[in-house]
Amino acid sequence: MDINHAIIATYNANLDAKTWVQTQDFVRGAIQLRFGRHHKPEQVSQALSVLSGFADWVLLTGACSLEESLRADIIDSFTATRELEILPYVAARERKTLRSIAGLTNTAEFDRTSTTAPVSQPYTSDEQGAIRRWAETQPSERRRTLCGAVVALTLGAGLTRDNLMHVRECDVVALDDGLVAVRAGARVVPVIEEWNEHLDAFIESASDNYVVAPDVTRRSGVGMNNILGRTPTHSWFPDVQRMRNTWIIRCLDAGVPLRNVVDAAGLKTPEMLRRLIPFMAKLDGDAAVRAFRLEGEVMGR
Repeated sequence: MDINHAIIATYNANLDAKTWVQTQDFVRGAIQLRFGRHHKPEQVSQALSVLSGFADWVLLTGACSLEESLRADIIDSFTATRELEILPYVAARERKTLRSIAGLTNTAEFDRTSTTAPVSQPYTSDEQGAIRRWAETQPSERRRTLCGAVVALTLGAGLTRDNLMHVRECDVVALDDGLVAVRAGARVVPVIEEWNEHLDAFIESASDNYVVAPDVTRRSGVGMNNILGRTPTHSWFPDVQRMRNTWIIRCLDAGVPLRNVVDAAGLKTPEMLRRLIPFMAKLDGDAAVRAFRLEGEVMGR
């Protein structure tokens, strides 16, 4: 028996006995398949440790079955949770190990530790997917509800930090189409359909409880960073203003009239959207010409 095979066969994870019984065959089998050869013993030991923690998280969250768990999206969900527990570069290293175990290439993808993008720049579709996974894989039901509501009310309805802190459960309503809307002062903002699920539980509630951080007494958006989980060593979380801007640009790119977007966003003037123009959709060439033709529409006929 070679040394790597012996390490795998005798490995016992630092998990409770019941969990290890459920996960050991999966962990040992996956490492034997991908790390059994051509890796140093210390790499094999590290991979066993990382995969054991990943398997424990999969069972805890019920994200999927162990057999289906070594997928890019599940690994990214795990990484989003780990970034709130360990240093970002360590979480990135674990992600790289898991992708290697899964047989996935380790190309550069969405960097959750980056803070260089301007708030005017919308989140890409991949980044929005990562934000969804970040919210859905928080370590407790309370945190999942909180973070899910925050991203749904910003990416889905374009609320500001202060708006977020003043939404009560009774402000989440269903419109005639059966989908969710949220009241923000005098405004009623329909929520983008893909984000409805994170607010469904509040529909038709008569409660005056706040949706976001109901136990916080100071209802100001200045504390949003702390509410979302900022710590001295784990600083990544989605930016509320950037999510709001993402909503604005998505609505405009989808053809919602500018006046409707301005009113729904609570903006005093469209001039406040000037900084978003560089990030809005733009047609070129024949596509732009066809758009300006207005499909041959003749006014007055």
